[in-house]
Amino acid sequence: MELRAAIEALKLLDPSRPARVVSDSTYVVAGITSWIASWKRKGWKTAAGGNVLNRDLWEEIDRLAGRWPLGAIRWTHVRGHDGHTGNERADRIAVSFAQNSPVDLYQGPLGRYPHGPLEIR
Repeated sequence: MELRAAIEALKLLDPSRPARVVSDSTYVVAGITSWIASWKRKGWKTAAGGNVLNRDLWEEIDRLAGRWPLGAIRWTHVRGHDGHTGNERADRIAVSFAQNSPVDLYQGPLGRYPHGPLEIR
């Protein structure tokens, strides 16, 4: 689900503008910023020689991220359940979706986002 969240975020963002993707998943952030180049060079094999898990999702993230110029996406890791307002909100949304419960989603200018500051510590 962490990979899917990154994919869906990239689909919503405008590649003509710099982007910042924030995740509490070290797997996602390290995967896209460090490991993916090696995986691609090695034919989607890990350092240990095994197949990369979730290759289809990693290829989709790579394809979507490729719409931006190199360095135009800033990938940031935050600790989960550490009081980060945006991360706590994302967790509540994910839980609501998992439980098939209604959730209020916002679309609009970032400055009017009603769920508190989106600062990255």
